Amino acid sequence: ENLTLGLPSAPGPKDIARVTEILQDLGLKSLQKQVEAELVSGAPSNGPQTWMKALTPTEVSLIGLARALTMNPEVMVLQKPFLMFQDEMTKKLGALLVEHVENRGLKLDPATVSLRRPRTVIMSVAGGETTSFASAIWTTLPSGEGWSSAKAANELLAVRRAG
Repeated sequence: ENLTLGLPSAPGPKDIARVTEILQDLGLKSLQKQVEAELVSGAPSNGPQTWMKALTPTEVSLIGLARALTMNPEVMVLQKPFLMFQDEMTKKLGALLVEHVENRGLKLDPATVSLRRPRTVIMSVAGGETTSFASAIWTTLPSGEGWSSAKAANELLAVRRAG
């Protein structure tokens, strides 16, 4: 149910299909059937559902990202969203965030892109994570240290915004 936060109170077939596509894009295909069943049945919101109890920490991170993408916010602020993932998955998630920004939402009707407001994603990333998908990058240094181009930054703030 928390995957449909921000959707109409009774998600329709298009909403369920969109959530399913987002789960599939995030590599959560094994959870699709359980989630679909609960969306269709209108599962109660009194605590974690059965399928949620068996999730790994990585799957919990992906579910959080799926929830954010389903809500389709105009501005998304993410704290180290790639921390739990290997390079290949990080690139895949980065591509999904770029798609969210460029299409002004993920898995929505392409014909209505111009009717939707622009999207922006702001996130912090650990030093070694890829930022190749960012349209702007700010580097921060530990408190009290001056700027030095030779020093590696502890964290990066990557931003992807509509042009």
